[in-house]
Amino acid sequence: QPPLVNPRSYAPTLETSTPDRAAVLAAYTRMQPITAHPYLTRRGIPADLLALPRFAGCILQDERKNACFPHRDRNGVSGWEMKNQGFTGFSAKGTKGLWFSRTRPTDTRLVITESALDALSYAALFPDDHARYFSTGGSLNPDQPALISAALAKMPTPAALILATDNDEAGHALAETIQSLAPPALETRRPLPMTGKDWNDQLSARSTLTDAQGRPQERVRAFPLPNHPPEA
Repeated sequence: QPPLVNPRSYAPTLETSTPDRAAVLAAYTRMQPITAHPYLTRRGIPADLLALPRFAGCILQDERKNACFPHRDRNGVSGWEMKNQGFTGFSAKGTKGLWFSRTRPTDTRLVITESALDALSYAALFPDDHARYFSTGGSLNPDQPALISAALAKMPTPAALILATDNDEAGHALAETIQSLAPPALETRRPLPMTGKDWNDQLSARSTLTDAQGRPQERVRAFPLPNHPPEA
């Protein structure tokens, strides 16, 4: 009988992915801005939405034909969300900052979602020429709260923060965390999708509430939020 071999000998050593800004920027420069993508079309995102000046340069395509949504931190591009049929990921060697649309001085609403796909879905469901859109790319890392606080501080007064995170336990917790970062003067709203857990689910289902003119309406929040963020 051959001698027994410790199972650990068969397990390869796993290398931890560490951030590499130079590699991220090199890959970023090879991507191309797009105004249409087959996956986004299948998910209900209209090409005319992507062609708006609001989203110019905010959606890219990499060498593998993935739809990419670049995140930025205080030092510039830090990574990107990636979407394609049957695939969701984040760039290798990258770190999450915030994905965001272009902003205007006349903006009076800031919409925050958990993915760029949901931000685009919300924009398609509720067209608003005075809204800017942000994505956290999921749960927050230690650096993102400061980035969110800076984005909220740049909003004019009066303005509204739209917490369009997912309609699940994690989404509710993220909404409360973001709300706690908001200045007291910033109005807070928590709309929820009527179908599925996120705004792309609702967009895909084409099931929204409408007013007398047939315009989609935000659903009232389903859980209470404090009127003011807790004191630091």
